Amino acid sequence: MTIEWDENKNQENIEKHNVSFEVAQGAFFDKVIYTEAPKSISMEITEGEVVSDFLPPPEELIRKEPKVKITITLNSESIDFFKKFAKKNNVK
Repeated sequence: MTIEWDENKNQENIEKHNVSFEVAQGAFFDKVIYTEAPKSISMEITEGEVVSDFLPPPEELIRKEPKVKITITLNSESIDFFKKFAKKNNVK
């Protein structure tokens, strides 16, 4: 694989992320080495076992229950209570 890049964007990347495209291209060819992590964590990341995704998709995780709309009548004191409680708990 051959990688080409714009030198102006390369300079911007060096200034912004302190990484040149030349160094970054190594991620496509070499095994990534996590130099900032403690050695034990770095080893687990690079040598650890990859576990396949075992969770069902999100739409299967959410239990769908039918919703029912209702109308209720409350006195103003009850409304004020709920508004105060909602405001206190940042609920809209």
